[in-house]
Amino acid sequence: MNKSQVEIFMLMVREGSVHFVSQRLSIAPSLITTSVCALENELGFNLIKRGRNIRKVILTEKGHAFYRLAPELLRLLNAIADIRAGIKQPGKSFPPGKIISSAPRKYWAILK
Repeated sequence: MNKSQVEIFMLMVREGSVHFVSQRLSIAPSLITTSVCALENELGFNLIKRGRNIRKVILTEKGHAFYRLAPELLRLLNAIADIRAGIKQPGKSFPPGKIISSAPRKYWAILK
């Protein structure tokens, strides 16, 4: 699961249709559908109801539950990305902790 899948799902629910999301993001409707299907596959349940005559987005019961949790999930995914970026960026401090190293006895006095 990645941030963009969750963001696309949330936008699809707010906009009410795949068509409006594809226009807003300037991407093909098939990419919206593929993203939501991948999210559903990873979660192991359907988020939206599908059918021939369904034109607007209708959430399943689990879809409603996921939608309520999605903002917090996005916040956590962003925090994880920030942590990852902070560790990789030069000049940023590393997380606190001990570094344990070994050295021959003759160097102990120098290292103290």
